[in-house]
Amino acid sequence: MNDSIILRISNALEHMKANSRNLSSLRQWTKKLKDVNDLISNPNLSDKINDVILSCEEAITTSDLYEREGIISSQYKKTRAIMKSMIREELEKLQNKIEDKNIEDFCILRNNGYELVLKGSFDFCYYHELEIVFRDVQFMICPGQIFSVNNFRFANKDEIDEIIKFSEGYETQGFVICLEHTLWNEKYYIIANEVETKWETVKYYNEKEAYSNS
Repeated sequence: MNDSIILRISNALEHMKANSRNLSSLRQWTKKLKDVNDLISNPNLSDKINDVILSCEEAITTSDLYEREGIISSQYKKTRAIMKSMIREELEKLQNKIEDKNIEDFCILRNNGYELVLKGSFDFCYYHELEIVFRDVQFMICPGQIFSVNNFRFANKDEIDEIIKFSEGYETQGFVICLEHTLWNEKYYIIANEVETKWETVKYYNEKEAYSNS
């Protein structure tokens, strides 16, 4: 997936930003960026990342540490902006489809500390047809049982300011995504760096399976 590749590129640039004094390390990570970019199938996205790589190569050639740090920092921010744009696009597609299919019930399918997967259904007694994968999860406020949501979006400034009170800085390490039910004024939050949606109907064939899946 291109999204996973972008996350890898973001992590590489974060490492480069933290080690901008080490030219050998910067060269190694720039080579890794090129190798990862070769895996991107979207030409437009690949061109954007190639521009980032060219700027990183420029940073390596300068002897001015502050200039080098500035270039790498700006390319890191550029990559984060690309990631945010991709997540926004994914959330918009998700929103349009859940409205079309009238899906409002969700619950956690699995959570391994890095990857959180929510499943969504119109009727959990028989099936679920949507899985939302959040990767590189930093923080979450989400029920452990079935809950209702009809809107997925980025959290606004006021919501982020409220989260700051108890998120212990995790709000700066990912994108704050709000899951809300607009009619009931209920809101939950997941801070992550990647979102992917998977649409496939998973049917439950007996009562035991239905219970274990819900």
